[in-house]
Amino acid sequence: MTPANVHRLALTVAAVCAAAALALLAYGLHARPYGIVEAELLFQASRLRHGFPLYVDPAVGAWELGAPPSRYYVLYTPAWPWLLAHAGPATAVGMRTVGRVANAALFLATLGVAVRTARPQLRLVVGTGALLALGFAMLVREATLATADMPAVFLATMGLARTVRRGGLDPVSAALLAAAPLVKPSVLGIPVGAVLAHLVVHRRGGLRAMLLPLASGAIVAGGLVATYHAASGGAWLTHIVRATGQTLSLDRWSRELGSRVVFLGAPHLAALVLAARRRATRLATLPLAASLAWSTFSMAKHGSGTHYWLEPTMAALLAMGAMEPAAAPSRALAWMGLGFTVAAAGVSLRELVQAPEVFRSWHDRVAGLRERCPLAPGQVLVASDASLEMEIDGRVIVPSWQSSYLVRNGTFPLQAWRQDLAMPEVRCFVDGPEFLAPVPDRIEGITEVNAYRKELRDVIEDHFVYEATIGGVLLYRRR
Repeated sequence: MTPANVHRLALTVAAVCAAAALALLAYGLHARPYGIVEAELLFQASRLRHGFPLYVDPAVGAWELGAPPSRYYVLYTPAWPWLLAHAGPATAVGMRTVGRVANAALFLATLGVAVRTARPQLRLVVGTGALLALGFAMLVREATLATADMPAVFLATMGLARTVRRGGLDPVSAALLAAAPLVKPSVLGIPVGAVLAHLVVHRRGGLRAMLLPLASGAIVAGGLVATYHAASGGAWLTHIVRATGQTLSLDRWSRELGSRVVFLGAPHLAALVLAARRRATRLATLPLAASLAWSTFSMAKHGSGTHYWLEPTMAALLAMGAMEPAAAPSRALAWMGLGFTVAAAGVSLRELVQAPEVFRSWHDRVAGLRERCPLAPGQVLVASDASLEMEIDGRVIVPSWQSSYLVRNGTFPLQAWRQDLAMPEVRCFVDGPEFLAPVPDRIEGITEVNAYRKELRDVIEDHFVYEATIGGVLLYRRR
């Protein structure tokens, strides 16, 4: 089989995987449960939509919807919640649908730009990679939630594609790159790498080559920062740090990277090496290197996940498209590419096929909880899972995962949280089976112990009694 035929076979396998992912996206538009981060962002968007302040001191709490108050720090910047609040219907489900459709369109558009800007001789290879990224469950499940990741990655990728095409930064590409981390702060690799690459490539031009791009980027960044500062009363940066500043752990890094590196890490490194060997411009390879390094490092942070790999994936596709075509197709590389494509498709198709059953199980769980814990007006169900609270209560009471970290460093009002749980308006409490496990003496490394299991456990035991296990979670009702 010739290398060209091997490439076509890989393209076919990737296309099958992409078609399965698109079918699941259509099915899951309404059927897919809230993601935890998605639930928090939609709760924040719903507050804006209903005219409530977005930034609230957790020590005071947000009381507009009654007791107990919602206590939270705003994730990321206010840009994405504001867009959801003003672009979608008034309901949380309506905003979720609009956000998911928008992000699916941005995902497809970003992949399309990577293919379109590739050298004509390399579009088959880049197109195969783009289809595989579209059909790879670990990526597509994150890219198409109504979260801030894909808008930021889209901005960064558009800025980098323009930089590569024009041979350096210009005011437009600099503006796009500057805006990306101010939508989602973790999207830093491409913007930093693009600036470094421009300085390396245009080092003889000195400051002159950077003057207009720097001015453009500074104006955009400064304008967004000033807007956020004014809209939040100066609280936005404190909220970002406290909502996302979880600890770093070598154990966490080893677990998160080790289980995914074959598909998220190793192929990006291979793309970097190949692009460098094929004399791709440093305007493409340095941003890929920076993005890969940043995502790899970020796996050590509690709260990291596969959404961190959207950025280096787009950078890898752009770098591959910027390579010089080989004088003769490599049989070895063609077969290696086919092998990786088949392996990735095998892993992804299994998850894509199982996803509808996972969705149905979630909805059965929610229905069971509603039946066993009927809520009167003004009553709520408190859960360790923010997506359950959003589904049943229509709001997030306390995003307990990140708040548990804050309790332990003294930046979240533990006593107020304890008092909230004792309020009669909290009819039920839901947690996973880990609630029954003994609390470890030391909380560090990969161990993530929710505050309900430790700091709040006595309050739960004093005020609630076990009712039933429903869909794998424990339901407790008020005594």
